[in-house]
Amino acid sequence: MKQDLAKEIVIAVIDCDAEGERMVFASRTESCEKPIVLRHESFSPDVGWFTQSSVEMTRREMVLLRSAMGGKQPSVCVRTSQKIQAEKAQAEQNQPTILQISKMTAVS
Repeated sequence: MKQDLAKEIVIAVIDCDAEGERMVFASRTESCEKPIVLRHESFSPDVGWFTQSSVEMTRREMVLLRSAMGGKQPSVCVRTSQKIQAEKAQAEQNQPTILQISKMTAVS
């Protein structure tokens, strides 16, 4: 079975406390729903680096995660955050208006 792997740009490789383990933070270059990936990888002399677990995120989720950790947002994250806020405001404006219709009686 051939596995179709998305091309990606590695943003950071973070060594873990345990020897032979690392975290890889990457961005997929192909268009997909969740372009950000954080992988926990282990090293085996027989296999090389392999993924133990991974978390895929949307750009919005990445911005929210970074904000939750209290990190300073780079300009790309600030722009994404502003876009999220603008989309949220637009969605709130597009909410349907609820009309209350009173029972009307005919007068003869």
